[in-house]
Amino acid sequence: MHLHKEIQKSRRQKSSYKDLQIVYLSEGVSAISKLYAGGTASSIAIKKALRALAVNKQINLDSFERWVVQNLPTHRGRATPKEGSRRIYRAQRVHNSGPFLRLPLNSLKIEKGELISVKFEKNQIVVQKEQQ
Repeated sequence: MHLHKEIQKSRRQKSSYKDLQIVYLSEGVSAISKLYAGGTASSIAIKKALRALAVNKQINLDSFERWVVQNLPTHRGRATPKEGSRRIYRAQRVHNSGPFLRLPLNSLKIEKGELISVKFEKNQIVVQKEQQ
């Protein structure tokens, strides 16, 4: 019996985060993906389920976290820049720190913990994904 099919048949239109926790633990991230694609699981409920599951350190959530980053909106704001696109960023400063930039690294497909190299040249800074 597949839980994600049972959820789709119920009178409720959306899955709760607790439903999604059970679906992930019993059937994995592919079932979550199907529910999201079918419109019965909201991005908010999926993220809440992930946070609730993360409390238990014994559950391996690598595939779930990776799926959330790749498939769900991560924040409100501008879309991730496409390869080859050009953007202008304003330098920021917090209190007494030096000026810095916040750059989105999604277009480099960098996962948490991966290495990047930053090369400082006279008039440019080059950021590249390190080959491991």
